[in-house]
Amino acid sequence: MTERLLGHVGVDSGIIAIGDPCYLVAGGSPRDPEWQEVVAQIFDAHNPQRIEGTPAVEVEATVMTPTPGGDGLYPVYGELIDGQIVSLRIDLRNPN
Repeated sequence: MTERLLGHVGVDSGIIAIGDPCYLVAGGSPRDPEWQEVVAQIFDAHNPQRIEGTPAVEVEATVMTPTPGGDGLYPVYGELIDGQIVSLRIDLRNPN
């Protein structure tokens, strides 16, 4: 079992999403009303989809959360067993 740096994930919206891309709003344009609705859900403190004790919400089978460091590149680490990635960890503390 080994963890290693796999690369970086870019954030330009101050939000990171983890999930199957087919569930995300097509295009994700900042001007798209559908995208604005998704963003509003993330920042709604009373959203029933909020994951207890976190700023994260589950939207369309995707977990989304604001990034504490804002925009930037965040390192992604993977745990490997026999050459297979079995877990991912994104360090949201210090964007590059």
